[in-house]
Amino acid sequence: MSDSIIEDSIVRFFSKALDIADCVNAEKTGRLPEQWNLAVESGFANLLSPESQGGVGVSWTDALPLFRGLGYYRVPLPLAETVIANYLINAGGHEVETSLPIALADEVTVAGLQLSGSGADVVADGTLARVPWARACDLILVGLPDGRMGVWNLKAPGCEVAERVDVTKLPSDTVVLKAARAEFVFDAPFPFVSQPARYLGALARSAMIVGAAEFALETSVQYALDRVQFGRPIGKNQAIQQQLAQMAGQIAVARHASELAFQNASSWTEPEQVGDSLSAGCAKVLAGEAADIATSVAHQVHGAIGFTYEHVLNFATRRMWVWREDHGTASWWARRIGSQVVKAGAQSFWPAMSRTSLYRNMEESAA
Repeated sequence: MSDSIIEDSIVRFFSKALDIADCVNAEKTGRLPEQWNLAVESGFANLLSPESQGGVGVSWTDALPLFRGLGYYRVPLPLAETVIANYLINAGGHEVETSLPIALADEVTVAGLQLSGSGADVVADGTLARVPWARACDLILVGLPDGRMGVWNLKAPGCEVAERVDVTKLPSDTVVLKAARAEFVFDAPFPFVSQPARYLGALARSAMIVGAAEFALETSVQYALDRVQFGRPIGKNQAIQQQLAQMAGQIAVARHASELAFQNASSWTEPEQVGDSLSAGCAKVLAGEAADIATSVAHQVHGAIGFTYEHVLNFATRRMWVWREDHGTASWWARRIGSQVVKAGAQSFWPAMSRTSLYRNMEESAA
């Protein structure tokens, strides 16, 4: 499936299947919108999974429009989490029901999780905070502190979900595990990438932020052209033009970084791509900076109207505020990148920067 076909499908589906009323309803009820089933039927939930396991089997590069579209159309569905979870579970040699949403908790989020048992018989105790859409999911994929990955049934004994919401007003629940037995546990499928759940989560969120920022930019430019003050559009004001130009430039940088990170991610169709946590981290840092500027400028251009719940802008900006915190903040990734650069030494900096697999090369140089 080509990139253009996927992008066309996403535009047709999300631009028609979801509107502001669906966003409002999802935030008020905390329930999974009925469009979930339509998204699954369209093949979006298994876009990265191999065809042999019921997926589409495209590369991360081809899947980029999906994640960017989730941001641009402010989609209130746990599609990103489910796509990543299915991908990792399938890569680990397992299969799960493909029509159901799957929650995702990365390795840093579960740092305090206590594990007992041996082999595949693993029991967990601990609390997982800020898990998107946990209440709507039967399963959760957890990146374990010992480097493995595990799947738990959230409806089984020992698993409790305390309903919470974040600033988007969408589910961001707390999962409490009390002697909860895992459905299955498997070794992380990418030994060359540490913390794969966090890495892929950051990868997805960077593209989602870019999509939401692009929507905010388009909305702001149009508003600046339509809003007339003192006899002329406010977009004629040089100060507003400068702000919008700064916003557009930062989004363009984040978009390019996101595209590069997706190109470096391995997939079923491109196994030679070993994955690159450094490029994903750079994309997350730049996406976070774009979110800061985009939300600030967009609301300044719109004035008070942009903050009202009835205006579509706030659905994009509130999501960017949350997504920049998910799977590592800009400061978390910046420290990680800086640590790898320092360990590798000055002599390895430029060779690593000019080669494809940045993070792997940095690690080899630092070893």
